[in-house]
Amino acid sequence: MTQKMTSKITYILLLILIVLCWKGVAVSSDKKLAVVPSSSALVLRWPLLDDVPLSEMEVEIFRRSQNTGWEKIATIKPSLEKLHSLLSSDPGLYKFLEKGGIPEKANADDYNFVLALFYIRTLADTELARAAAIFYEDSQVERSKYYQYKIVYLKEKKPVKKLVSNEVSLKYYRKPPELPVKASQEGNTVIINWPNAKIYKLYFIYRNNQNLTPYGYYVSPKNEGCLFKDQETLEEGKVYTYQVKGLTLTGERVSFKPVSIKIVDQEPPLAPDGLSFQKISPGKIKLSWKPVKAKDLSGYRVWRASSLEGPFQPLATLRSQQTSYLDKNLAPGVYYYAVSSMDYNDNESPRSYPLMVPVPDEIPPAKVKGLKASVEPGLVHLRWRSSPEKDLAGYRVYRRFGPQGPFVLLTVTPLTTETFDDNLPKAMDSTEIYYQVRALDKANNHSPPAAIKVKLPDVTPPPKPIILGHRITEKGDLELEVRFNPVDTTALMLKICPEKDSCQKYSFKTKKELKVLKVSDPPHGKLVLGIRARDKAGNVSEVFNYRMYIAPTQIQAEPKVELRPRGKKCQVKYDLPDGYFLLVYQKGERILPPVFGKGKIRLACDSPEEVEVRIFDKKAQLLKKLDFN
Repeated sequence: MTQKMTSKITYILLLILIVLCWKGVAVSSDKKLAVVPSSSALVLRWPLLDDVPLSEMEVEIFRRSQNTGWEKIATIKPSLEKLHSLLSSDPGLYKFLEKGGIPEKANADDYNFVLALFYIRTLADTELARAAAIFYEDSQVERSKYYQYKIVYLKEKKPVKKLVSNEVSLKYYRKPPELPVKASQEGNTVIINWPNAKIYKLYFIYRNNQNLTPYGYYVSPKNEGCLFKDQETLEEGKVYTYQVKGLTLTGERVSFKPVSIKIVDQEPPLAPDGLSFQKISPGKIKLSWKPVKAKDLSGYRVWRASSLEGPFQPLATLRSQQTSYLDKNLAPGVYYYAVSSMDYNDNESPRSYPLMVPVPDEIPPAKVKGLKASVEPGLVHLRWRSSPEKDLAGYRVYRRFGPQGPFVLLTVTPLTTETFDDNLPKAMDSTEIYYQVRALDKANNHSPPAAIKVKLPDVTPPPKPIILGHRITEKGDLELEVRFNPVDTTALMLKICPEKDSCQKYSFKTKKELKVLKVSDPPHGKLVLGIRARDKAGNVSEVFNYRMYIAPTQIQAEPKVELRPRGKKCQVKYDLPDGYFLLVYQKGERILPPVFGKGKIRLACDSPEEVEVRIFDKKAQLLKKLDFN
């Protein structure tokens, strides 16, 4: 690898690592003291101070365990001579130490760049970290105990800053795992991938024992997998061996099992161009295309599908000299063709852009049979028998309101089932609707229409009638003046409800000239009248309520009632003044409407004891009860 290429890769890696490595690799911008167990020691790492030159810095290291106080275990200082020796091959980092310390921050971007690079180098090289006085190994510890560490930065023998770690124990050391590595080829690039493990802070990738990542390869701890692309020029037919090594925070390097891969030709020839067709005869076409210019061309493959989206199926594999293909015995329909080219290494080009070839079908499907309809409010359900055509694409349904006018297509997308539900507003009733159903084949041929006429049921109630007023005739009859819609009303239903008695119901057939409803012998007192209209379909309107009062007629005479048993008959003879009325009950249930005036009533009765007569006065109050006992 050339020096120019090395510098380029280094620059790209550093741009990525500047941000990542400042967020907790080994020495981070949050100024923490990291303590990590190794196989035989506790390893300490800490950051440099931004404002203290290396030549003036000194570090004191303190330790304490359970139930003991702080004990100073070491005092270290940077070795500028050692640093110059280790960084002599890196001009950028060598300049970092030109004046024996940190350069002035004239350019913040350059400063951060160089500082991040220096931190990464110290992570990968523990000797460099020792020389910079940011690394210490404490092997004088017991495996079962917990320890806490403190470092104090000194400038001219005076403390300027201190950092304290969390408690840590050597017994939590875990041997770094060996990770499985895989290699694959994509075009001219070799892709190396392996799972990530949080214990590793950097990885080094080697190809044929040559380090491709001199500054290490950083992977965020959040990533579950690692991927490295070797995009150097690799020779076809040559075998390359790759090895990955993981670096822990304690400086341990673990070599993973190497993998080898042979570089093969994976570059396919170009896709054929100029694909066209010629109709030879019904069901037979000839495909042609321009020849592909490639030294290792071995031939062509012809593909066909019944839709643009596919799937495309291979039809034939041809020699490189053949640039045409005859496809015959095609059923009517639409076909899509494409051609790809191949070389002697079995590399196949992408398929050419699909060419649409229509094979006309001018025979329409047969007329749909068995068309039937069922109707309910707001819904027309159509059904028919399945059409037998093999190339059937579906069915289309058309609708027209009334006997005149054009039909409207209801199913833009053809139906694939033999049913259709037409949801209509429920307010649409007594409407004649005409439907047509036509079968459609894949060539867009339509069958003759199958037609049917339906009529929606009337579900709309008539308008609510209104009682405009009332009057009582000389005979005591009640006359009601009403207004209703004579077009949509066949009957009026009246219900009169006295305040202390059961309601009485009346029904009147309507005529256009009917404006007054007459009720003979209406009940007296406070009344509530409810009137509704009914149409031919049995729909009933809303109720119109009308309140009124009918005063009883002034009378002087007393009511006379006689009860006489006549074998299986019970006779009630009565003479009631105006305003009085009686009710007849048999077995506890009322059997007649209110009875007024003078007359006789003969009832069929098994026993006279089952009949009771109740007499009411002019105020509709119960006067007395009579029975045959």
